[in-house]
Amino acid sequence: MDTTKVDDYSIYIRELMLDFKGTIISGGTTAGIPGLAGMVKAEMMKKGPVEFDLEAYLPEKLPDDAVKSADYDKFYETSSDSFSALDVLVCWADLICNGINPEDVLLIGIDGGKIATMEDRLALALGARVALVE
Repeated sequence: MDTTKVDDYSIYIRELMLDFKGTIISGGTTAGIPGLAGMVKAEMMKKGPVEFDLEAYLPEKLPDDAVKSADYDKFYETSSDSFSALDVLVCWADLICNGINPEDVLLIGIDGGKIATMEDRLALALGARVALVE
């Protein structure tokens, strides 16, 4: 992701995380929006405790250019060899099987690709609230 976009999006990420209580699920790496989510959480924790967990669903075997972010609280690994729809499907299956009603989920999509587009559509089909940042 272009570094100027990361700077622009950091405003949104900070605002979304401010005073949030619950669980945030993002990509878990140091790149792009997932990296920005980890970085913002780390900055917030320097000022005091936060009331949310930052979690990620990742493939068991990360691509060579992907690095797990140390700023995430928990990682769930799928049996995939790379980032794929499987990560998204396992996440939603876990949420639903653990009693989370999709109507209680807010998915915020920021500058995503094919997998993110599929996740947006799946979330809508399940009844989640979806907001896309252009």
